[in-house]
Amino acid sequence: MIIDLIREICLSLPAVTEDIKWESHLCFNVGGKMFLISSPDEVPVNATFKVPEESFEE
Repeated sequence: MIIDLIREICLSLPAVTEDIKWESHLCFNVGGKMFLISSPDEVPVNATFKVPEESFEE
């Protein structure tokens, strides 16, 4: 259920594509650059977001 929500939100953004990398990671991209990586087969589902360096600690 959570991965469905993550996927729905990401794909609602303009020019977003998705693909599978490293055999099991669902990745979302814009212009060929990843902005979110998830592991939908892990429990709990996790997601890692790319952020600007100055926002990393937040």
